[in-house]
Amino acid sequence: MKSLKIMSLVLLMVFLLAIISSCKTSNQKDRTVASTDPIFVATEKVIFLPDANVSLSQVSNIRQNGDVVLVNIQMMYEVDEETRNSSGYNPLDYIGEKSIVYSLSNNTVTAFDTADVFPDAISMCQSIAIRPDGMAEAMFLVFDESTYDMSAHWLLMNLSSGAAEKELFYPLPEDFPSGDMMAFEIDEKGNRYFCTEGVLVVYDSEGRLILNLKDPQISGFLLFADGKVALSKESEGNRLNYYIVDLERGNADEEAKDVQFGQVASQDGSKYSAVGETIVADESGEEIFSWLNSDADLSHYLKRSYYHVINPDTISAIGIVEEGNQCRVYGCSLIRAKENPYTGKNILYLGGMNLTSDMELMSAVYEYNLFSDNAYLKIKNYAYDEPVEGDESSQSHQQFLDIQKQLLSDVKNGNVDIVANMAHYNWFSDNDALMDLSQSLEGFINEQVYYENLIYAFREKDKLFQIPLSVSINGLVVGDDVGIGEVMNWEETADYFSKNVDVYSSLSRYPQHVWIDYLMAGSSQDIFSMSDKSLIVDREELANVICFSQENGKYSDTWSESSLIRTVSMGSDDPIVSIQNYADLINISYYQGRLLSLAGLPSLNNQGLGITSFSSVAVSSQCAKPEAAIDFVKLLLASEYQNKIASNNKGIPVKRDSVELQINNAIKMSESDAMFSYYYSTKPTDAYAARYREIIEAALQRNGYNPEIISIIHEESSIFFAGQKSVDDVITVIESRISTLFKEKFS
Repeated sequence: MKSLKIMSLVLLMVFLLAIISSCKTSNQKDRTVASTDPIFVATEKVIFLPDANVSLSQVSNIRQNGDVVLVNIQMMYEVDEETRNSSGYNPLDYIGEKSIVYSLSNNTVTAFDTADVFPDAISMCQSIAIRPDGMAEAMFLVFDESTYDMSAHWLLMNLSSGAAEKELFYPLPEDFPSGDMMAFEIDEKGNRYFCTEGVLVVYDSEGRLILNLKDPQISGFLLFADGKVALSKESEGNRLNYYIVDLERGNADEEAKDVQFGQVASQDGSKYSAVGETIVADESGEEIFSWLNSDADLSHYLKRSYYHVINPDTISAIGIVEEGNQCRVYGCSLIRAKENPYTGKNILYLGGMNLTSDMELMSAVYEYNLFSDNAYLKIKNYAYDEPVEGDESSQSHQQFLDIQKQLLSDVKNGNVDIVANMAHYNWFSDNDALMDLSQSLEGFINEQVYYENLIYAFREKDKLFQIPLSVSINGLVVGDDVGIGEVMNWEETADYFSKNVDVYSSLSRYPQHVWIDYLMAGSSQDIFSMSDKSLIVDREELANVICFSQENGKYSDTWSESSLIRTVSMGSDDPIVSIQNYADLINISYYQGRLLSLAGLPSLNNQGLGITSFSSVAVSSQCAKPEAAIDFVKLLLASEYQNKIASNNKGIPVKRDSVELQINNAIKMSESDAMFSYYYSTKPTDAYAARYREIIEAALQRNGYNPEIISIIHEESSIFFAGQKSVDDVITVIESRISTLFKEKFS
């Protein structure tokens, strides 16, 4: 009987394990889009794209009134050098504006036509207000070139055609500075509100003055929603708060806490608010919409969006994208699908911290989902508050570490298939969390198309777990007597400092623990290695790092408890610099008075300049559809994505053609773009381009370290810096503490 009970118990355990295994397999291998999975199908309309001859475009004003959104765009047109240097050149002739009305509910675009009203003047539509009869009144600020004065003009606008019906005139009080007019609104009764700094005046529909409010705290902005007008007041810390204008009491003392202004308007009578990438119902807190549950190109909407909720199943949105010196504006109609159009596709989860702030990545996700035959990418965004620089003890920093651990756990358990922006993470690949991609990308990555040195610097022995998509390159500024990318050993570096006093005096201002950061960035991958999940420390090389930091750094009795946010200096006059794009090389060379030359910092294997991943990607070893995941990796390595990195200066691309695009963009910009001097200190030359390529080719040493390890080294080495222990004793303690840390990680 006893043996039967034991046998029954064993069978029960086997049965339970089979169920658990089946569930786990189901979660990882049979994840497909179900017909009932929620999704909003997007229909997009381009509202504004800058023409080829526009060198600068920016949204100067945006107003939402009901389902109507006014977007005012200021533009600067390209001017060639010959025209710019001519005697008749007037920069005001190359400035323009465009005022666009977008109907959220109808998904229609209308441009204001004011050419007949202001034929020879520079004007900007500052405000638009909807009258009770449905017509619109627009307030324009007009610049008089002869007197340099600004004056306010009102036009009755036809929203359907964009035509100006007639000019309107309002007799404002004599003491009202109309040239400084900042805002204009109309409420549901036809009362008109005129506001500037310190003053608000209101006229009724018959033109009678009913309020003249003066308050130095009034900052000049008006908002209209839910039948109420609120004005802005400046409080402590230059923070703007809005207050309801009470016409009966003649004041604006009640703070507008419950009124939904600006970002979300509704047509169904309910109140909604935007929270991150979602819309929630204010009264219940229920989420009714998320961009992550739509098939829209998220790169167009996640930075700055305005919404009009027709009902919880039908939403219109407007998205503003501002990159560099250009802007783009998009409109989108979103309808909740009764049946998911991607039903049956395999789901791949793309995970990472604050992914929805990476617009290039969001655009790649959209393209992948648009063309993939059998896979659908879903985003798992691990959102966190960016740590405040210099405040590593803050709550947001701890949140960062906690989320990082959760993300690692999800990758190891197969809940995340692809990890983006791996530069944020300090995982050791020996934990089998990531897939070796070296075989899968063999033949795809070749020297003719890619800078193999940038990609293969991330190899660990013969495996490639992380693929850099763009990088920064750093090193020690040296003279022409040291070759590009040459690495001096510890003795040679010390000798170089002694012979170049100017360099040494600049370097000696860095505290000792900062020197540890610089040196460990290029050596930590070699100083610390693992065998059978036990830690091996190269004591001699660690001693070199600590002693070199003591001899060349400035003593301080305080140190950071975790690693610095950046590992190299960014200033163009610093002796240790980081190159993130072509403009960096040109500007640093200009300020240093000669063509930039960089040598590598001392490291264990004496390999070239340092490479820090700017953005990168990896695939989970638990990914059930590795071929589909690798297709996405290849998409990120393809020209379209790499060229976006180049054009937006988001690091140095790993694709050769995209680096050449950066170089050619600088040449083109220098020839006709009025904004060139904003980004570049001097014109690009063939010598700059050649040196840029040289520096990229000479980068061989992967940078990066584990912040928990660096924190331990900071703490213990400070005891050596203070003369309280020998370097050998300090390294023994470091070795013990780090071994304990690793045992805890693998337990």
